Amino acid sequence: MKKIFIIVAMALAGTTTQAVENVNNVDTFDMSTNMNSLSKYLNLSNEQLQGVSNTHETFCAEVKEIGTTNDKRDEKMDIAIKRNIKYMKMYLEKDQYKKYLRVLNATLVNKKLVR
Repeated sequence: MKKIFIIVAMALAGTTTQAVENVNNVDTFDMSTNMNSLSKYLNLSNEQLQGVSNTHETFCAEVKEIGTTNDKRDEKMDIAIKRNIKYMKMYLEKDQYKKYLRVLNATLVNKKLVR
């Protein structure tokens, strides 16, 4: 199971390099989400919600900042994604983490930040 998560994380990070260079719209880098919906979908406890919320806010700020610059955008995006999934793994249980990876991947693909 760990191998699957590592493969998904690496796939997210690897595909980011190709797509991020083609994105110039700063609004595309707005990763904010409805935490109530995410909390219900992942079935988070109150303790988990606080950690996930803080981690997600940090991720949103990093991604938004990445959108304002063209300097090494792909590398910065890879780092931000890796950091986000690393911290989320600390707060989420296995099933929740798998669901979160699916949501994150879908969001990044829909915003054309990864393919």
